[in-house]
Amino acid sequence: MENTYAIRWIVQDLETGKVRHVPENGNVTTKTPQEVRSDRQQAFLNKKENQKIFNKMVNDRMGNFYFYFYNSGLQALDVKESIKTRFLYLATYSGYAKDGGYICHDNGKKMKRKDVQELLGLSTKHCQTTINELVKCGLLFEDGEYLQVNTTVAHKGELKATKKKCDYTRVFLNGVRNLYKNCTATQHKQLYYLFRLLPYVNLKFNAICQNPTEEIAEDVIALRLNEICELVGVDKTNMSRWKRDMYKLEIFGCPVIKGIEGKYGMWFKVNPRVMYGGTEGHMEELDKLLCSDFSIK
Repeated sequence: MENTYAIRWIVQDLETGKVRHVPENGNVTTKTPQEVRSDRQQAFLNKKENQKIFNKMVNDRMGNFYFYFYNSGLQALDVKESIKTRFLYLATYSGYAKDGGYICHDNGKKMKRKDVQELLGLSTKHCQTTINELVKCGLLFEDGEYLQVNTTVAHKGELKATKKKCDYTRVFLNGVRNLYKNCTATQHKQLYYLFRLLPYVNLKFNAICQNPTEEIAEDVIALRLNEICELVGVDKTNMSRWKRDMYKLEIFGCPVIKGIEGKYGMWFKVNPRVMYGGTEGHMEELDKLLCSDFSIK
């Protein structure tokens, strides 16, 4: 039969790296090339299928999102933390990066500057100050009467391969909007604490820890409250108050952050409806976060 070859098992020469397909005990199985896939090929196909399932799970249960590149320089900017929070909120109204990242209504129509001011829900003076500061530091760009989000920081839409190598997480539009609109202006600084902690949020478990890429629960090194406060610049004398204030933050009637005592001690976890950076390999843990740790009653 043309275009077929025998395969039963394979032998790899460890010195040359060459692979030979070898029949076993003369029992030759003939397959077309289309029928024969290496373990690597099959793993790739399985991953692609799991990605589809994961993406549907995310969209169905958490909604649309943008990618936030948390090591892109936002934290280092000499701008008030409350104003940084307002940028991350405005970014939930960003159009697709490929279209310029204009701040838009949900129907895709570009917002004028006056519409953006209304969106912020602040006094005219504070709105103007916020927008001017964001433009000055390069987080927003002006295009006539319209505003564009800096898509190197907050990116809506498909990522290019080079972007995927950067540190990022998903920030969910409905979660951040609900959180922002249910906070007072004085709480905007508190909201930014969540984003300051992002480099320490475990991709799989959404727990604040020393090793955010660790996937084995017993090896996760959770950060204690005093360590978390130190990271965000809260004095140890105000730890209890900070914890109390953070616990008051809610989305859809559910805590944004809370301490969960488990088999491996106390873990402070972030509600994935605000942000989640996991992948298709973390579906089971994401389901647990949504249905158990942060279930909506």
